[in-house]
Amino acid sequence: MTYVATGRAASELEHHGLPGGEPICTFQLACTRRDRSGTLQTDWFTVRMVGDDAIAGRDLVRLGVELVVTGTLRAAPRAVGSTSSSWMLIDLASLALPPTGP
Repeated sequence: MTYVATGRAASELEHHGLPGGEPICTFQLACTRRDRSGTLQTDWFTVRMVGDDAIAGRDLVRLGVELVVTGTLRAAPRAVGSTSSSWMLIDLASLALPPTGP
């Protein structure tokens, strides 16, 4: 399922490496919106970038920067000790800054 999320980087990039030497980076994305009653709701995602996307993302992703993320959405298990049973993961297809006003 392709998913588009607009939000702010809620963490700095974490750099990882794959056994074949391909770079991988992850960061947290916070997407805040108003629900039907007007209450603010925040959805949290882990965004994973692999290969050339990970290299390009190093220059774009900074804590607090607003981003538009497109990718494949899936549930992923949370870390041990977490209070939630699942976490939404976006495998990155594209990353961009949102358009600015006129």
